[in-house]
Amino acid sequence: MVEELHSLINAPRKISSGSQKVHSITNEILTREPSPEHVFPKFQAFMNGSVLVAHNARFDMSFLKAEFHRLGLSVADRYRCTNKLSGKLCPKLTHYFLLLACWYKFGALPEGSHLHRSLDDTRLTVLNWIRSTEMAK
Repeated sequence: MVEELHSLINAPRKISSGSQKVHSITNEILTREPSPEHVFPKFQAFMNGSVLVAHNARFDMSFLKAEFHRLGLSVADRYRCTNKLSGKLCPKLTHYFLLLACWYKFGALPEGSHLHRSLDDTRLTVLNWIRSTEMAK
């Protein structure tokens, strides 16, 4: 069974103009979104003992741990990293950015993918994980 949880967050900080260009998310868009206090408890329940899979997981986990700690929540330190796995499986690549790893393994991105948007990046990470585990067999 595959489930998804997706939410933008109205964080107490303003988004830089550079980040707005990369992610196509503006401060105005976020004013209509829930606060971290509403989203992260739902995310914690959604994870419920699962092993997280992320691309460059150590980087992502540092943010998750900091935010969970700030909110008095706990997050398991159980994760797998598709970036690390790509390094083992694709030694010809010199960099293992999610986009490069996916192009190398699939030849193209799924139609309609929006890079640097959390849900699409997560879906690419899942595809990358599945393909990487198949390649590792």
